[in-house]
Amino acid sequence: VSLGSSPGMKVLSQMSLGPKERMILVSVGGRYLLLGAGSASVTVLYDFGIQMPQGFDANQSTGFVDILKSIKGA
Repeated sequence: VSLGSSPGMKVLSQMSLGPKERMILVSVGGRYLLLGAGSASVTVLYDFGIQMPQGFDANQSTGFVDILKSIKGA
């Protein structure tokens, strides 16, 4: 499975959680979604809506720790 960008969808950041598992932050149709992807499924873990996750900077190497902290504070 290619996790590159396509029209209407942009992968902003991703982190490997295991050999076949990833956490992926995407922008789709103006919304920001945190996805969990495994070998057999993709699950929306959190929908940030139209606001970029607090603490995330697309121009910097923001870690997923900052993104998860923004979810915890929501």
